[in-house]
Amino acid sequence: MKAPGKRTAHQRETRTARTNSAAARGTENSTVVEEGLLESLLLGLEPIEPARKAALEASIVERVRHVEPATEVRYQNTVTIRSQGGLWDQVAPGVHMKRLHREGNARSFLLRLEAGAELPGHRHEADEECVVLEGEVFLGELRVAAGDYHLARGGTTHNTIRSPHGAVLFIRSASVVTYPG
Repeated sequence: MKAPGKRTAHQRETRTARTNSAAARGTENSTVVEEGLLESLLLGLEPIEPARKAALEASIVERVRHVEPATEVRYQNTVTIRSQGGLWDQVAPGVHMKRLHREGNARSFLLRLEAGAELPGHRHEADEECVVLEGEVFLGELRVAAGDYHLARGGTTHNTIRSPHGAVLFIRSASVVTYPG
């Protein structure tokens, strides 16, 4: 059994071989500490208190486990935009749009209306599909709530769209929609 803090002959040979190999490649670190000095320094360290050790280990484990997920994933000819991904652009006061997909004139996007927000009336040049994901909106007097589907046919005009308590909509439009104002 080797003494605590002492390297075995194999460990010393391996370290020496790595150092010589690095020197041959020209990648040797110019601030390498001699093995004897390093060993003395390490043996002179005070042991870490158990509470501090546990805190350090927990911190390291948390950092290793905490990986920021990608906000957009491309996989096998598909695209996934994570809920925290994408950019929300303001299209009217209290109304924000997150673009999801565009192909030609067709667009898919999320529309978020804050409580009390209104979207000005607008004309649809082509069909537009809408699913209310959260909350509710009023298209004139028509109430469309979470889970409801709404189709605005091309050639129709919406009156003001309002959301008293806030809402999130998924919209698929076959044309560009321009909001007046």
